[in-house]
Amino acid sequence: MNSVKKAEVLGGNAKEAIAETGYHTHKIFRHLTNRGIKPMMEVRRDAVITSNKVRDEVVREIRKGRKRWKERNGYGRRWHVESLFWSFKRWFGEYVSSVKFENIRKELMFKVMIKSVFLSGSIGMIVM
Repeated sequence: MNSVKKAEVLGGNAKEAIAETGYHTHKIFRHLTNRGIKPMMEVRRDAVITSNKVRDEVVREIRKGRKRWKERNGYGRRWHVESLFWSFKRWFGEYVSSVKFENIRKELMFKVMIKSVFLSGSIGMIVM
């Protein structure tokens, strides 16, 4: 299941998708555009203009100046998410124990709650 589908299954209703160059495919651009989500991902340096209107617009903008495109589209916000995932993986590892999707969701939500409690300084409120 691709990342966009996973987000939709979890109930996500994103307005824009910021992703690294590895997600730059015609299929993902079309998928996001068809769902009204603005794709904000860097295209590869050797990207060529084809018939994908939204992707072609990004290619043209980046050709005018990659740094300016990043600033104009807020691409620098990606590091916030990357930092969050890095921190989460440091605490809990990269794997989940559950197998069923519903249980995976519950396990991850539980881990998020644990981390939130520790970060908020409310550790004394946990009763065991």
